[in-house]
Amino acid sequence: MMAGTEKTAKAAAGGGRRGRPPAARNAADPVRENSRDDILAAAITMFSEEGFEAITLRRVATAAHVKTPTIYHFFGDKRGLYTAASLEAYRRMISPIPEGVAKDPRRAFVAYITAQLDKYDANPVLHRLYLRNILDKDGRIRETAAVNLLFRPYEYVHSLVVAMNPAIRTEMITRMIFTFLAGYFEVELFRDFLPDLGQRAGHGATDHAMIAEILANFVTKMSAPGV
Repeated sequence: MMAGTEKTAKAAAGGGRRGRPPAARNAADPVRENSRDDILAAAITMFSEEGFEAITLRRVATAAHVKTPTIYHFFGDKRGLYTAASLEAYRRMISPIPEGVAKDPRRAFVAYITAQLDKYDANPVLHRLYLRNILDKDGRIRETAAVNLLFRPYEYVHSLVVAMNPAIRTEMITRMIFTFLAGYFEVELFRDFLPDLGQRAGHGATDHAMIAEILANFVTKMSAPGV
């Protein structure tokens, strides 16, 4: 029994094991974590600008000031890196989902859409990577974690849309809203879709709350059967 206790104590203290002392191993951990963060930062920027196919791991390694094997160590391969970069971008870009049932669906809708537009405007690189993942069929991530992360906001907004207008029976309106959210800062098409924005639309001058109110009005006024 005593021998077993001594082994347990040694293991807990880091003894009985070859290699660097515990202090040395722990001191090296922050460096490795910084390398991982540097790789993700470089990957997010590069994938957002050029897409999945155009980027090589060697280029990412150069931008992150690491060696290519370090990327393999943390992410396995290019697909693993792209998935990790996309997940990190989505976590930083997607607004938190409020807990519980909204007492005032319209107010909750306006608040969430406003917050999401604020995040898009403040993080154009993250937003571009989001668009890349939607449009790039070869690079699109399909992992369950990513799908769940992306669809939680969709499901939340759809629940508010239905609560605001019970006549809406399908997800078409919600899809239109998210298409608008995805493309608003990238294309001019939606300026025609929402003509009330006038000259106020655009980076730095956009009233995101106003846009959210217009979208809320759009939802509440939809009354066509089967919409």
